Amino acid sequence: MPAIIIVGAILQPLAQGVGMDPVHFAMVGIVSLAFGLVTPPYGLCLMIACSVAGMRIGDALRDTCIMLLPMLAVLAAIIVFPQVVLFLPNMISPEFLR
Repeated sequence: MPAIIIVGAILQPLAQGVGMDPVHFAMVGIVSLAFGLVTPPYGLCLMIACSVAGMRIGDALRDTCIMLLPMLAVLAAIIVFPQVVLFLPNMISPEFLR
């Protein structure tokens, strides 16, 4: 939560300056921060899950690495193709995104 508040507040004017949609900017930020929660060296969610399961982080990393490639592909798709993120908001409330 602090990362969203601090980094979002700092980078939002920059994103707005280059013409990036605020919804797209928010989704890229949230997905990248979620990606960071399961990747080492910090990986808080990975550490908590290992602690609850009673297993070593090294053992869990082998299985987690399998999921990192699809997560990276989704993040890249969101960054490269903003319409993937903006499809549903355009359907619900197109006047909001104008």
